[in-house]
Amino acid sequence: MIVKYAPLAVFLALVVLAAAISGSFEAGEWYYSMNRPWWTPPSWLFVLAWVVLYLTMALAAWQVWLTGHYSRLGALTWWMIQLLLNVAWSW
Repeated sequence: MIVKYAPLAVFLALVVLAAAISGSFEAGEWYYSMNRPWWTPPSWLFVLAWVVLYLTMALAAWQVWLTGHYSRLGALTWWMIQLLLNVAWSW
């Protein structure tokens, strides 16, 4: 049982780490001074969207891992690159 869920814990730890690093970057004054349209979603909605996004990313990586397919490491390499690019975007 632990063998099945250990990779999920690793993928969850990776996305939590990515979220923590991304969240450490503060938006500049230029962002807060922007004139945004009235229909701009509230900040809490963005937080919720990122939580759902990161959780689904971890679950997707776990599902790929569970396939046991010979090319899963290649797929997970691309997943990791995408995660790193996601963090880099916040910078």
